Amino acid sequence: MKKVVRTDDVFTPSSPAGLTYIDRTAEERQFKRALKTRGKQIVLYGHSGSGKTTILANLLTELNVKCITTRCTKGNSITEVLFDAFDQLGSFYISQKDNSSEDGVNGGLKMGIDFFSFSLGGSSKSTEKETKQRIVEIQKNPNQLAKLFGASGYVWVIEDFHKLDSEPKKELSQIMKVFMDVAKEYSSLKIIAVGAVDSARQVVHYDKEMENRVSEVKIPLMTPESLAKIIELGEGLLNVTFQQSIIEKIVAYSSGLASVTHQLSSLTCESKKVEETQTKNVSLNEDDLEYAISEYVNEKSDSLKATYEQAVRIKAKRKIESPEKILEAILKIEKDSFTINEIADQLTIKNENYKGNNLRKYVLELTTPERGEILRYNRNADTFSFSNPFLRGYCHIHLIKYPKRNRTSLDKEYQNADMLRKYLSEEYKKFVREFHENYFDPLE
Repeated sequence: MKKVVRTDDVFTPSSPAGLTYIDRTAEERQFKRALKTRGKQIVLYGHSGSGKTTILANLLTELNVKCITTRCTKGNSITEVLFDAFDQLGSFYISQKDNSSEDGVNGGLKMGIDFFSFSLGGSSKSTEKETKQRIVEIQKNPNQLAKLFGASGYVWVIEDFHKLDSEPKKELSQIMKVFMDVAKEYSSLKIIAVGAVDSARQVVHYDKEMENRVSEVKIPLMTPESLAKIIELGEGLLNVTFQQSIIEKIVAYSSGLASVTHQLSSLTCESKKVEETQTKNVSLNEDDLEYAISEYVNEKSDSLKATYEQAVRIKAKRKIESPEKILEAILKIEKDSFTINEIADQLTIKNENYKGNNLRKYVLELTTPERGEILRYNRNADTFSFSNPFLRGYCHIHLIKYPKRNRTSLDKEYQNADMLRKYLSEEYKKFVREFHENYFDPLE
């Protein structure tokens, strides 16, 4: 009898994949090598949704590596990052305890490995009150943090490293250098920084000494074959059958992002109320995919809007090369991949004297997390594309179909998903025609 599993354990858009994990052989080999190399720190980087967290979670589980994870957010200071690490290490010590006696504490930092206990050099007089105090308030030394991690046997995973501002990134780069030095005492001591496309370059840029001491593991977008394999594994686990045309469309709409494949597959199953392994095989058809796309667009409308607004936000006024003008020009090219020269040609139509000297710089900005990664860059072909067709559709509605329409009413209409679903349906054949050749970004 087939083992019964839940659909949300099979298709996991918001958490690391387990049952449908697809091996990434080259990346796994590089990661394992770096993990075994004393002093080598690791930067795991790639596009949002490319599977960085999934590959990390599966490899750490496979290798039985214990980790403590700190998640960075915009505006975090290095002190807040350190606080989080100390807190998760169980970093509290009893500084004063009621025993009606004087208690002298001599020597340096003292650690108990099974249960972290700390005492600092000096002496203190006890009172009636027992006080717990964060060690980080007394010891903020990165060298000491490295020793605590080394003694505990944990590695430190720092998620979303790219969200830190420039100064905290520099300081964190220095902390990684400290971890390298302390690794002479603790062979398994590691920091694993997880971030967006340029994260590895940033670490090396901030400290040139680390150039040969950091393993830069890039996680590329998944191939169409690998994305299809996720769906096929799900079919076997849940006893469902996706029509071949459904698999092809889900793969195409995913644009190399496993998270989108998981989300659309889950919603397609939801259409037939498949919540766990079925006793009789259930067939999933075009109507089920239509439901999935409608629900996906409704669910993601706020995030699509936020990404668009982040991309077009004006930092400095540019008459011709504003983000909106560039995106509008791209859409008028009417191709899934496009070059800088093609964008410049479109901008020249309305501005005959336009030179385009800074255009590449501004288009590349649209590929960065600061601009929501609304575009993707293929270094091999030197071409650009929208990071997914949903974002392209959203831009088309705002910049081409209704460029001057009242935005409040447009958002309200968009919330019903009808316009975007219609756009996706109309553009699908053209999108798929170029999809297999153009959506990859080798990152390097």
